[in-house]
Amino acid sequence: MIFLNPIDQVLKKITMYSTSAFNISDHYINVTISNQGVSSFMLDGVNVSGKFKTVPSVLDYSYAKLKVTAGTHNLSSDIGYNAIAYGFGPFESYGYAAGANLDLQSVEAISAVSKLSENAGCVGESFNFKVNLEYQTSKIIWNLDDGLPPTEQTFNAPDSTYIKDNQTIYVYRLNKETTYDEAKSHKVNVAITTNFDNQCGGTEIKEFDFDIYNPPKAKFSVSNAACLNEPITFADLSEGNGR
Repeated sequence: MIFLNPIDQVLKKITMYSTSAFNISDHYINVTISNQGVSSFMLDGVNVSGKFKTVPSVLDYSYAKLKVTAGTHNLSSDIGYNAIAYGFGPFESYGYAAGANLDLQSVEAISAVSKLSENAGCVGESFNFKVNLEYQTSKIIWNLDDGLPPTEQTFNAPDSTYIKDNQTIYVYRLNKETTYDEAKSHKVNVAITTNFDNQCGGTEIKEFDFDIYNPPKAKFSVSNAACLNEPITFADLSEGNGR
């Protein structure tokens, strides 16, 4: 079994190994990449852009089935891509995914006060949720685990875009602020319509663990009254409540 990585966890440089053990004789590397990266795709220092074909149901992406020999192979492109290596012989076979890039945080909670991305917050604090994608979408269902029904939101265009490592990132924002009234770890679930017309379905699920704490309580004690010019001692008795 080979697990396929989502298209927002792509890598730009990969080294893969095709084993010749157990009489494995036929070796392949399959690559899926945005059309923007095809022209710069290299296999072992050789441009193999001519071997790519457009994915019929997803015209913004291309794929290639590259036959290789046993040994180490280096793949690179200006744009990130997904790859799997596999091979087979008369008795045995192998297959594995190239790995995943976890740098892009897909789901973010932005504090309404600090305007910063947070992984935790306090009861009663307001947040604005957004999702960062390497593809465009027309619908998102936000299940924020806040005690309310999921919110279904449709889009004609992203709210904004930015460039990361030569890749366009599409930003979609929930159209309301969110607060939590229970201190616990909340499981945020975002269902994204991929607009990919294929038999594998058209929804990608992204999850985000968001910890909510009770607000800290400020408290201190002070020493008994002292004489003029004598120091007074204050002691911090605040309760952080995990924050």
